[in-house]
Formats: sequence, structure tokens, C-alpha cells
Amino acid sequence: MTPRPPINLPPALAPLVNEPRWVLWRWETRNGKRTKPPLRGSAPNQYASSTDQSSWSDLATVMGAYCAGAGDGIGFALYGSEFAAIDLDHARDPNTGTIHPWATALIERIGNCYAEVTPSNAGLRIIGRAAGEPLHRKLNVPNADGLSCELYRRAERYITVSGQQIGGADEQLVDLDAQLDALLAELDGSKQLKLVSGNGSGNGSSKRRSFEDLIRGGCGADFGGDRSRALWFVINELARRGNDRDSIIAVILDRGNRISDHVYDQPDPEIYAARQVDKAMQQAMATAPPKLGKRPVRDILVELACAADLFHAPAGDAYADFVVNGHRETWPVRSKGFRRWLARQYYEPTRSAPNAEAMQAALGIVEARAFYDGPERPVSTRVAAFEDRIYIDLGDSSWQAIEIDEDGWRIVDEAPTRFRRAPGMLALPVPQSGGSVDTLRHYLNLGSKANDTVDKFILVACVLLAYMRPKGPFPVLVLVGEQGTCKSTFAAVLRALIDPNASALRALPREDRDLFITASNSWLLAFDNVSYLPDWISDTPCRIAVGGGFATRQLYSDTDESLFDATRPIILNGIEEFVVRPDLADRAIFLNLEPVPDQSRRAEAEFWRAFEQDRAQILGALLDTMVAGLRALPDVELDRMPRMADFARWGAACERSLFPSGAFMAAYNANRRGAVETVLDNDLVAATLRAFMQRQNNLLWTGTAAELLNVLTVEAGDTLAKAKE
Repeated sequence: MTPRPPINLPPALAPLVNEPRWVLWRWETRNGKRTKPPLRGSAPNQYASSTDQSSWSDLATVMGAYCAGAGDGIGFALYGSEFAAIDLDHARDPNTGTIHPWATALIERIGNCYAEVTPSNAGLRIIGRAAGEPLHRKLNVPNADGLSCELYRRAERYITVSGQQIGGADEQLVDLDAQLDALLAELDGSKQLKLVSGNGSGNGSSKRRSFEDLIRGGCGADFGGDRSRALWFVINELARRGNDRDSIIAVILDRGNRISDHVYDQPDPEIYAARQVDKAMQQAMATAPPKLGKRPVRDILVELACAADLFHAPAGDAYADFVVNGHRETWPVRSKGFRRWLARQYYEPTRSAPNAEAMQAALGIVEARAFYDGPERPVSTRVAAFEDRIYIDLGDSSWQAIEIDEDGWRIVDEAPTRFRRAPGMLALPVPQSGGSVDTLRHYLNLGSKANDTVDKFILVACVLLAYMRPKGPFPVLVLVGEQGTCKSTFAAVLRALIDPNASALRALPREDRDLFITASNSWLLAFDNVSYLPDWISDTPCRIAVGGGFATRQLYSDTDESLFDATRPIILNGIEEFVVRPDLADRAIFLNLEPVPDQSRRAEAEFWRAFEQDRAQILGALLDTMVAGLRALPDVELDRMPRMADFARWGAACERSLFPSGAFMAAYNANRRGAVETVLDNDLVAATLRAFMQRQNNLLWTGTAAELLNVLTVEAGDTLAKAKE
């Protein structure tokens, strides 16, 4: 990147300079719209968050990254601060520098305030202090040629800072509280811009331009020449006048109407038109109180549910997307989450609660609409893939996710895939950069033998990284050891890094059906104190780890089936050698844990407190390793492909940033050989055959199968020969 000079900030911004709230930003195009996502100053290849202070830096760090060629500008996070801003979009002619009279009057009204030109060169930003209630509103200015006014006070946003000050150098950061409240009161009633003819300078004729002329003739100078805003106005006005969805789409797709110009500038005009109309009608439904009258409650509930985006999963389950407190949530139509939202939608305009019968009837109709009228979309639990990126649901209240690709990882407010929140699911910490995977050693009982400890940690690290991928097959991690070897703590630590849950460790279910239901509601399955795996259930973890399904009747009185299809990572722990079936053993990684000496034990509260302090950085280090693994994976070639070939290639790709070359495959192959020995030692036939062959000359015996049975029966003795095994 080409070095560039720093951005000179005027003296008035000195209060901001001393705050560690700075980020980078860069221009990006998303869905055909230019946007400016924030970036971390300490790691410019990763996105920052407007609300996560761990992703902010001091000005020196951010400016250094900018001068080194990262990003397109710098910005300041307002969240939790005592600063405010007023954005005036379309307030300045980018060619002549002429400022709109309304904007000039506002700056003069505030008096002695700091204002600067925004990066688009077509807007102005006033920056000041404020200590009032949080505020973020965008308001249109009537009769001002499309000028809009956006108010920020301690908002969950960042602002760009250009340093291109308007006026002299003496302007200070004045208190904006009173002006923010006044502007909100003045402009909040202006929901729609008035259509006026004229030359766009703000001094044109006040004669109204007809709505029909706007459709036929296009945007013109109205809305400041912003065709997308004009289109949005037309869609909403047509809907307000009673036009249905299809007729509105037909109007804005009619090439005879110039309002369609903006639509046909999009890559797929038909899809764009349908999406804009649906969005407008959903917003109108969400904000408009239902017309009650004598209508049945169930019909009102169905109408209110239309404010949500209904769809169905590939298996046919009905889901709904809806916006809560500025973020999108996804819930099954039959879930408590959707019921709560729908009940609140009903309560807001009616101040009453829907009865249970009406709710049940409405959910049946909503479910049918989601299945027949809604699109099909995959729904994931905790980990998902979309195109060439991996997404991990943070599980937090704002429904953020971690996005991972070859270029890095970042926190995104809205993932392109859909996540399902199951009961008991807990939030992951917001990952932090700068940590080391090696820190995880302090929280795992890996033993005291140097070589054995190294191999165990290599396998644990690569298993964790495999469990953070959305696609299996996954190795089954088996922890074996006597009492006092911290098996349960070992498993709980691993789960806390990937898929924390209120019930971190569970008893192994007694039926296949219960095991698959557990798999449907969790990403990582961790079962505690397993003492024995019968043959019939030993196959089930294999099917779940490599991908398999299960079907059962919904009710014993009907023929409908409930289908469970899940591929999940599994951790098992127990005292005895409970994995004796070759099929499961060949898909497993065994770790034999040693007792923890008394002098090395720690109080449980102290242990988990220390782990919580390191958890975010350990997670960040694992994500860094995943990024390196994604880059290296296409070039990985193994001399021999084991049964879990995909896992082996992924481990070999990730080891390059953690361990010496070949260390993973050496540890993995040694572990597999040990698993074979364990299975043979626990198999009565194999053990008897070994004992018999060790006494044969040259380890050679020849005979028929019947003769072999006879000699092995004698070798085993009556007690073992008659045993069920």
C-alpha cells in the first residue's frame, strides 16, 4: 500500500483526539449501495463494531494504519460517549461548495459550532457535546430539495471524521442537547417530503407537482435528485392509496413510467422491485394498528404476523424473521420466541392479550403461509456456511455473528444465513485479537509426560478447530481417566469455547430418538460419565459425527414422521474403556488423562474466573488459526488418506500456524494405532486369538474355521467361551 500523509484534525476536535474511540473505515458496495463499515485500527483486515470498545483504538494507532494505506478514512465511536453529531445530507454542492440555505441557517442558529464536510463532499456534519438520552433519528427537511437531517446522541454508531472544517479554527465543541431536542420536535412531524417544482436550488416555485407526474416523469429535481428515495416514496404512497403488491410492482416495472429508471439500473430489476415493495408493506403493517371492529382475533393475529418475513427450512419447518430493537431475529413459528413477539404485536394497538385458542389457530395459518408462500432457506444452529465464508452465531442479545474467510474474521450485525436459538444456548464472548492458542494449555489436564502432553495438545487444538467448521465428518473426542483427572472440566472448557450451554454436560440418552433431538438443539454434544455403550447405541454417535438421519412417528396414533438430520461434533468422557466397537473407535480420538496432583489443584471458582478472563483471546486466536487454515487448505496433500480424511486435511492445514510441519499427522496416526490396540484388548475373541498365536511356531497356524473355533474354545476356557461377548 502507498504511504499517505495523516489527516490534520483542527484544534476544536482536541476532546475527541484524547479518547480511545477511533476506528478506520473503507468504502464498500453492498446490495448495490455504497456503505462505510468500520475497521479495527490494530487489525485493519478485520471489521470493528460501533458498540464493542475492544474493537476501538487510540487515534495514533488508527492514524498509523491509515497512513500505511489501510482504509479510506478514520472515524469516532459515539456509543457511551458524551459527544453528539448532526448530519446534513445533500446540504452541499460537491462541485461548487455552495451550502444549502437551510443548513447555513442551522449552523448560524447553533452558533460558534464545529462543522466539517463529510467524505461524500455532498454533506455536512456538526460535532458537539451532549449528555441527554440516547438518540438516533433520520428526518427529512420539508421544502429543502431532499436535504435530510440525521441526529446522533450517544448513539450505537460511529461517525466519520474528515477534518475539513467549515469556517475558522476557533469553533468549539458546543453543547448540542437543546438543538437536538428542538430539531426532533420541529422535523418529526414531516413524514413525507413535499413534491415541488423548481430548479432544485431551494428557491423554486411552491406549486405542487402531481403524484401521477412524478410516476410518469421520474424523479427530476425532487428529493434532491435521489431516485431511490423518490421510488420509495412512490411505493409507500401507492400502498397508502390501497394498491396491492402486484399492482405496485407492475407500476414501478413499467418502462413507460420514468420512476422505473432506478429499478432498471439494478442487476435484477424484478427481484429488486419485489423486495422493495415487500419491505415497504411489511413496515407499514408493523407500524399501522390493525382495524379491529368485529374481526376475529385470529385474523388480526395473522395480519400482524405479516410484518414478519415468513419462510420454511428444507425439512418443511416454518420460520419467521422479524426486527426487534434494531436487529433481526429468527424463530420457528411454533416457538415461544415467535409467540412472544406476536402477542406483543397484538398488545401494542389493543392493550389486551389474545386468547390461547385464537393464537393456536393463527399459528396454523401462519405456518401454512410460511410453507406455501415463503421461500426456502437453510437454518443452522451456532455454526453455518454461506458461499466461501463461515459464520458462528455469538448467541448474544443483538444476534451478532462472527464472519470468517481467507481474508480474516470480523463481527457482523446480520449474517446472510439464518441461525436458530435453542433453549439453554448461551452467548460466546466477543473474540479479541492478540491472544495465543497456547493459553488454552493452562486450563486442560494434559499430563506430565512431555511428549505425551505435546501430542495431546496438538490433537485437542485441531479437534477444536474442526468443531468450528460447519461441515463434518467430525472426530469423536473420547476422554478416559480415573476419578480426579478433570474429565468433566476438560470437556466443559472445550464446550465453552465453541457452543456454551446452560447444561454443558449431560448424561447419555437411553434412546436414539433422544440423542437426535439433543443433536437438533445443540451444536456440540458433550456427554458426561459414560460407563458403557451398548452395540445398538454405539453406532448412533458414528451416524451423528459423520452425518446421518433419524425418523420417528410424531404420534403413535398417526403415520406422520418427524425427521432429524444432523452432523454434530461429540465429546464423551468416562472412567472405563467404554468405546470397544471398531467403527466408533476408528472415528474417535482418545485422550487418557492422568490424576491431577493435590498440589496442582485449584479452587473451582478461581479456575473459571481465570478462564473467563482469557476466553475471548483464546477464541480470537482460534479464529486467527482458522483463517490461516482456510488459506492453506487448497495446497494440503497427504501421503496417505485416513478414514477421517477431511479432518486430517484440515488439521494439517491449521498446524502450519501452530506446530511444526507434520506434527499433527504424527500425533493423529499414533492415536489411531492406540485406538486399535484398545479395541483389540477389549475384544474377547481378538485377545484369545492373540494369546493362542503367540505360542505358535513362526506365528503360523493352518486349519479350517471349525478347527480354529475348537482350539480357541480350549484356549479361552469354559467361562469365557460361554460368555455372551
